[in-house]
Amino acid sequence: MKYRTTADRRFGIALAAMLGFFAVVLVSLLVLWLGGPAAQDAVLRVGFLVLSLGVGAAFLAWGR
Repeated sequence: MKYRTTADRRFGIALAAMLGFFAVVLVSLLVLWLGGPAAQDAVLRVGFLVLSLGVGAAFLAWGR
C-alpha cells in the first residue's frame, strides 16, 4: 500500500486550484463575450474583488 506524501498532497491541491482557476476564467470569458451589459458588469466587479482578495492572501502567505 502506497502512502501519500506531503508533496503528493500539495501537488493535488495545486492541480485542483489550477483547474478551478481555468474553469472560472473560461466561464468569465464566456459571460463577457455572450452576456449582456449587466452580466458583464457583474463579472468585472466580482473578478476585481476576487483578484484583490487573492493578492491580499498572497501577501499574507508570503509574510509567514
